[in-house]
Amino acid sequence: MYKMKKETIKYCACGCGEIVTINKNPKIINRFIKGHQNRGVNYFGYLKEAPLCACGCKEEVTWNKTTKEWNKYVVRSHNNRSENYLGFLEVSPFCICGCGEKTTWNKKRKVWNKYVTYHNFRGKGKVPWNKDKKGSQIAWNKGLTKETSKSIAIGAEKVSKYQLENPREPWNKGLTKEDDARLENVSKLVSKWFSENPQELTEKQLNGLELGRGWDKGLTKETDERIAKRAIKIGKALKGRKNPEHSKRLKELYRKHPEKHINYILGQKANGALSGKTYIEKVFGEALEKNNINAEYNYHVGKYWIDYGIPDKKIGFECDGEFWHKDKEKDRKRDSILLNDYGWKIYRFTGKEINSNMDNCISNVKVVMKTG
Repeated sequence: MYKMKKETIKYCACGCGEIVTINKNPKIINRFIKGHQNRGVNYFGYLKEAPLCACGCKEEVTWNKTTKEWNKYVVRSHNNRSENYLGFLEVSPFCICGCGEKTTWNKKRKVWNKYVTYHNFRGKGKVPWNKDKKGSQIAWNKGLTKETSKSIAIGAEKVSKYQLENPREPWNKGLTKEDDARLENVSKLVSKWFSENPQELTEKQLNGLELGRGWDKGLTKETDERIAKRAIKIGKALKGRKNPEHSKRLKELYRKHPEKHINYILGQKANGALSGKTYIEKVFGEALEKNNINAEYNYHVGKYWIDYGIPDKKIGFECDGEFWHKDKEKDRKRDSILLNDYGWKIYRFTGKEINSNMDNCISNVKVVMKTG
């Protein structure tokens, strides 16, 4: 086998620095490595580094194995820019609507966008409506609804259709700042901002905080159209939906903090002469007070709340409205638990009995209190 002597070792004539091979037939030393002959003698000697893209982006081009030469542009998209395109245009141009914002590069069309997103509706050279205006401005759709404006109605319909076709849950559902670092960071940033920018409350807000009332305080779906619409919307959304985890969390919360339960809050409001009792509860309570029977409204026992309770004797009285007490078996089971687990005896009066014969109800209460 023919061996190349050390003194006869030759390098590729293009200047790449690689050793050439022996041509078996005839047995002579090749001048170039296969494919390098297209480069020419001392090609790499003159051009040691890859040239830069002709568009002016300052990125190095690659070697084209097919044509045996350096590519003129980095990738195909750069050849649409023309030579030294980014060399002349080092920064993105401004939106032609006149807003003064810079446009972005369109990857699909391989050109700079003429407008910032949605600014094409303004037209060329048209100054935006809020340019040089300081402070909060009144929006064009202020006070309009889908009932009064056709454009808003069309927009609302498109949004609703999209949300139905692409349902998705919020990314932070079920997460807390203890579980997720993102929420913890947001909480810290919000707290920091409010500490650095204390907000002054208006007189109306201060009065509201003092009273502990919202805008819907005292309103019902029968008296206010907004409450009625909200009740229908929430009813449709929650119909047939069950969330056992939420129920479990609420039970645990109320077990540790019974003062947060809605029944406790209603009881406190009712005892403080505020609205919180149903009509039959109010009438029954007035009758008890009139007969000097000291009973506490919405008395808390275990996980249950009794309409009127007498703690000393462990006797409770329930005022059963027809709508809320259709399930008699459920009421009997509840009374049994209160008796067996807590030692409380429960006596029930229907709304019909309270409205038609209050004297008989009070007589029964007195008998129960004597006999225990």
